Amino acid sequence: MVFPEIATILSGIAGFVMFFNRNPKRNPPKLNDIVVSPADGKLCKPFKVSSISKLFGATSNSIKKLDKDGPHMVIPINLSLMDVHVTRSPCRAKVIDVIHQKGRFLPAICKSALEKNQRNIIVMKSKGVYFAVVQSTGALARRVRCWVAPGESVATGQTIGRILLGSNTSLIIPVKHFRYSEPYHKRVRAGETIIGVIKKG
Repeated sequence: MVFPEIATILSGIAGFVMFFNRNPKRNPPKLNDIVVSPADGKLCKPFKVSSISKLFGATSNSIKKLDKDGPHMVIPINLSLMDVHVTRSPCRAKVIDVIHQKGRFLPAICKSALEKNQRNIIVMKSKGVYFAVVQSTGALARRVRCWVAPGESVATGQTIGRILLGSNTSLIIPVKHFRYSEPYHKRVRAGETIIGVIKKG
């Protein structure tokens, strides 16, 4: 016999798991050259970096190709526990590389968390421009999942991965090939909110 209190607790846990793992349908804008948010959450203030390889301590060929078009704009998106945690492709692109790096579990709201926390760096290419979507863990988020592999082509808004619990997703794109269009602190929806325009390389 299951006591009512235990049944209520188990039901609540099951309900939260279902809520957290939801993957609602999204309707990407049918416009050329647009870049949509790769995650649900709140846009943080963008900042520039001169070297992706130095930022992440990565030296793969795909990261070197990213660096050739530097400097880059980093657009962080903070996800709360209540946000959908599915990661989506910001535009029609080809997956070039997926790099998993071990790291710490600092609060995702900290800028230093981007370079110190465990992450997936998904390097992509669109219209001759290399860019990256970075899935970072947080103080609670301990796992990041990537659902695509190098060589795959993805559509705008297509699901490419998931992060568990509160975390951060960042778009890193060359400044000279991107026009940012949204005020920071705005809440965005993955696959739907336009955050800029990509300019051909």
